[in-house]
Amino acid sequence: MNIAILDDDIIFLNLFKKQLSAYLDNDVPLTYTKPENLLTALKNREFDVIFLDIEMPETDGLTIARQLYQDNCHSMIVFITNRSELVYKAFGLNIIGFIVKSEMNDQLPHVMDKINTELQSMHYITVETREKSNQKIQISNILFGEIVTRKVFLYLLNGKRIELKTRIIGEIYQLLPEKQFIFCNRSCFVNIKMVERITDYHLFLKNQTDPIDISSARRKDIKNAYFNERFL
Repeated sequence: MNIAILDDDIIFLNLFKKQLSAYLDNDVPLTYTKPENLLTALKNREFDVIFLDIEMPETDGLTIARQLYQDNCHSMIVFITNRSELVYKAFGLNIIGFIVKSEMNDQLPHVMDKINTELQSMHYITVETREKSNQKIQISNILFGEIVTRKVFLYLLNGKRIELKTRIIGEIYQLLPEKQFIFCNRSCFVNIKMVERITDYHLFLKNQTDPIDISSARRKDIKNAYFNERFL
């Protein structure tokens, strides 16, 4: 489990990290005392869960949570706070729970149970990268896959591009939910949930400026899938 903790109180941060580690196997939570350091880290990696202190001197945790939500960060968020009433301002921001600092020992077990339940319900695929390492990828984070000069790539919501060991794009497509992913031409499939708009010849994905071509043979299927996702 990949976990990040953001809290400007270094004493509490170290104490909470120690308490949290008791619920993990070999994973070590990464700690941050400044919001900008966490945001920088998120450009290069993903976290399953982010524990955020609500009250910080520069930028409060609610503002950080809203920014993560707007940036399509899919990490679950748990607030750690001294004032539980502040949590109710954060509904709809991927919030899975909160921990009052003075009640950490009592509340942490319940929060971790909820996190584990959520993680078990999420769907992942494991792919072998060009470097021959296995990588676990959350399906909902995949924007599209394509083959370019006999190389297969997956593109993720966070801007990452992963080159895969396989040279057959169909092998990756078969791992994905058929109703969620669809080929728009012979060399590219997309996550239909990430399509923002379509024309007769192109589709436009979330977080992507360049359009993706729709072949004439796939046009009807793409339009039907887009309509079903948006309106049914």
